[in-house]
Amino acid sequence: MTMATGVNSSTAQPRGPIFLNKHAILDALAGRGRMFPVIIALLLIWAYFYWANPLFLSPRNLSNLSLQIVVTGTLALGLLFVLVIGEIDLSVAALGAVSAAVAAGLAVNSGYDTTVAVLAGLCVGAVLGAFQGLVVTYFRAPAFIVTLGMSMVLQGTLLDLLPPGSNLISLVGQPMGKVATVYLPAWASYSLLLGVLIVFAGLCIQTHRGRTARSIASSFNTRVVVPVVAIALLGILTVFV
Repeated sequence: MTMATGVNSSTAQPRGPIFLNKHAILDALAGRGRMFPVIIALLLIWAYFYWANPLFLSPRNLSNLSLQIVVTGTLALGLLFVLVIGEIDLSVAALGAVSAAVAAGLAVNSGYDTTVAVLAGLCVGAVLGAFQGLVVTYFRAPAFIVTLGMSMVLQGTLLDLLPPGSNLISLVGQPMGKVATVYLPAWASYSLLLGVLIVFAGLCIQTHRGRTARSIASSFNTRVVVPVVAIALLGILTVFV
């Protein structure tokens, strides 16, 4: 009697170029190429808005977009570290609003210098954020509950900090309001861009060397060249005002 050694066709994995290519693409998108879909989507969005209005990619508009995303981008960078360790922060929006209200109130209503007011707002945000971190770390309280409760408290505090009725602190004509409308000279813009590129390139090279030393797959072009060139191009477009 002979025993069948073949593999059941219903359970066998498909073979051939299509199967290999499909999994190769999925592996690439989940590995080194995971940023490509995001970049492609961003380029398509930019291309559409440029087609709708050629002024979209003008230096002035890119500069305005950079100013508009400062708040969201800064909050996202801080929240990144929380998400990396598997936690969550539901108070980030309310905390940012309270810090901004403290800074604006000191500068407009109390007449403090803009630098002092901004530093005070940053200190308020740092202290409240550190307090939540201590509660979560040392008392093992769920971050979801702690930050949700703090968000509610801060929302009530914000109502007390803002003027009744309008709930708005106007920065029109105030020194703090002029910060976002003052542009650096060309030489200062390029110097700042060059400094940022040097620091960013150094961090990318250090990361690449660290991964290589630990025998972790790392491509110099992917880890260093592409990010630095992308930041350089975006910076050049932004400083051409």
